Amino acid sequence: DGLLALVKLLNIIAKVNQPVSKIVQGLVKYPQLLKNHVVVNKKAVMTHPGLKSLVDSLQQQLGDHGRVLVRASGTESIVRVMVEATSLKVCQDYADQVIQFIDETFLN
Repeated sequence: DGLLALVKLLNIIAKVNQPVSKIVQGLVKYPQLLKNHVVVNKKAVMTHPGLKSLVDSLQQQLGDHGRVLVRASGTESIVRVMVEATSLKVCQDYADQVIQFIDETFLN
């Protein structure tokens, strides 16, 4: 991921022929929170339509001011919930909603 991001950045620099400081001048960096949540069956969690619906709803609420990413670990029985938003409180609230959904859906 890092190498791909670097290649894309270098392409932008070459295309606009400006220093990086000028290119990122208007960039807003939001707080980001990553929670790793242990699950029994990560495939069942990740394919549950309710999870996709919840993530889509949260993403719609954030609009252009953040993002929600939920992905399964490739090596562990963990689902990673990452939220980026205008405040750490919003990140925490949205991540907690996703984790609560997973717990209520798969532990009951």
